Amino acid sequence: MRKRTYFILVSLVSAILTAVMLGDDKNVTVTVTVSPDPTTKAGSTRPSKNAPTSQARRRSRWQLSAEQQAQALEYLKEKEPARYEQVLELRKSNPKQYTARLRSTWWWMQRIKDMPLKVQQAYTLRRDAYVNIWRLVNKLRESDSADEKSRLSKQLLKQVRENFDAGQIVSEYQLGKLAERIVKMRQDLRKRAEDRDSLIMEEYQRRLAASTQPAAPTRRSWHGGRPVQPKTRPADKSTTRPAVKSTTKPAK
Repeated sequence: MRKRTYFILVSLVSAILTAVMLGDDKNVTVTVTVSPDPTTKAGSTRPSKNAPTSQARRRSRWQLSAEQQAQALEYLKEKEPARYEQVLELRKSNPKQYTARLRSTWWWMQRIKDMPLKVQQAYTLRRDAYVNIWRLVNKLRESDSADEKSRLSKQLLKQVRENFDAGQIVSEYQLGKLAERIVKMRQDLRKRAEDRDSLIMEEYQRRLAASTQPAAPTRRSWHGGRPVQPKTRPADKSTTRPAVKSTTKPAK
């Protein structure tokens, strides 16, 4: 443990010294890499300290490829020209925000791509209406002019109407999908009832075969439910250290 702390401190001191020598250069990124603990023995079942964290894995899943970014830009150029111009301005002024906009646009495309055009437009209108309504309400709250409040009120009423009509289209589409799902579930239920005996025997044979196999180690889930299969394979018994015999003499 002390050796591990020593390596971490050395890495941090090196990073600080590097930053001081670089001065005011804001374009330089200092990366601190912690070396693995040399006291960790080979074959240990503990996860590597340098393995990517769950947050890093989630972040990597959110990164878009060059092809996906091109698809997002093409969608904005064709469907939302105003938003397309805003995104292009962010490319130089704020690259991080530019990447975030493309990412949200691409995931929005995946959400609505299989919907009818009318429903796609309704979903997009509702998305924009929520933002516009929020902005108009804030402007009304801060405005002291009666004329401006009257103008903003008319705009707010228009946005609320458009949002309601778009919501009706979306709800009708969702209700149709739900009806299709119910029909499919009834068909599956009817099919299972017809194949009852064969399904029962299939499940019985599978459970019977499992009873002849050695039980895999399990760990309890956090909610205390059924055991969950481990994510890693059990250690190879051939490399397991032999048990150390106790040298403690029994009490007389």
